[in-house]
Amino acid sequence: MRYAIISDLHSNKRAFESVLDDIDRSQIDMVLCLGDLVGYGPSPVEVMDMAYEHIDVSILGNHDAVVCNKFSPAYFNPRAREIIEWTRSMLRDKDIEYFNKQAYLIDSDHFKCTHANFYFPDNFGYILSSDDATQNFKEVEESLMFVGHTHVPGTFVLSKDDTVSRIERSERDLIKLEDDKRYIVNVGSVGVARGSAFKSSYCIYDSEDETVLFRTVEFDVRAFAEDVYRTAKKEIVQYFTPLIGDLSE
Repeated sequence: MRYAIISDLHSNKRAFESVLDDIDRSQIDMVLCLGDLVGYGPSPVEVMDMAYEHIDVSILGNHDAVVCNKFSPAYFNPRAREIIEWTRSMLRDKDIEYFNKQAYLIDSDHFKCTHANFYFPDNFGYILSSDDATQNFKEVEESLMFVGHTHVPGTFVLSKDDTVSRIERSERDLIKLEDDKRYIVNVGSVGVARGSAFKSSYCIYDSEDETVLFRTVEFDVRAFAEDVYRTAKKEIVQYFTPLIGDLSE
């Protein structure tokens, strides 16, 4: 099986369109989403409609959980709270119901997925350090785990001597999984990249070849900027301007 594992779409339909095009060219059997379909971005309804059509299984992210009242917006900064309240006002009843039915985990014969961390999946804590990774390795029996949430792609590796190392996304595009090691793979973000390059990131897991391939996909940033400014929602504009520049002209 070849799985496309995506996360953190954040209401960015332009990025999602480009990633779906890339997935279509990659002979994928199943599309899994690790949450945060909405939040931050300007196109929540359009992204939800695309999700219904193209995502096979999706789990709950923290922004999704706020929308359906399973997580408190008090954990968000003021700008993110304003945006998620606007997002909730845009969504339809069927979208809220979709999130209400979602679980916090994906369990498979080969791997396990959650949005943020496995220790308390409904609290959405970050896996940022080797200590965080160690705690999550102890919580899960599977050798392969996938997460999102940080928007930063990369891999924590637990060796047979119980040491944890990190492979940065920039160091390696393809990871060949080894039997005597365990892995926590952060697939990055489709909709909101971290750093200067505003590009989408996701992973392809091949369960027969036992490989994880990181994919980076460009999208139409100018069209996305036009979507942002069209909302006339100042918090959305303020959030994305440092990333996309002033493209309102």
